[in-house]
Amino acid sequence: LDKMFYNLKNEVRTILELGISQGAGILSLKDYFYNSYLWGIDIDENTFLKDEQIVQCDLADQLKLNSLKKSAMKFNVKFDLIVDDGWHHPESQINSMIAFLPYLNHNGTYIVEDIVHRDYHKYFQMVKKNLEEKNFQVEYKKFDIKGSDISNELAYLIICRKNQ
Repeated sequence: LDKMFYNLKNEVRTILELGISQGAGILSLKDYFYNSYLWGIDIDENTFLKDEQIVQCDLADQLKLNSLKKSAMKFNVKFDLIVDDGWHHPESQINSMIAFLPYLNHNGTYIVEDIVHRDYHKYFQMVKKNLEEKNFQVEYKKFDIKGSDISNELAYLIICRKNQ
């Protein structure tokens, strides 16, 4: 993602991270995209951060589509970058896409992290095809994590809303 983030650095002004957890991701995004404002979603409100760049955090459950939709409506922001680093399971990832893709800016980028390639590759190929039919540019990128005992085959789904 380093090269992609480098190319987006001067264009991104609004960022959403799904899955704040300990805060490492949202703080890294804050530091790298230092001219941007950030929003965050997590199932645990103890992860919410207070910072002038972090506009708002909200409590939502990725397994409950209505929970995500309420957060999206509450934020009511068009995002230049959305990073789904929440629960790495297709049901939660799809719910998040349904709720937040309508809030992705034209020329915006939506990243689904840590797809378990060996289990869900075919499923996400169907998702990719469906999104491409809806005029999104979609790339499925597999990568290996050497020395990992959790999984050595993960992937990203990178979705770009074409400028219309």
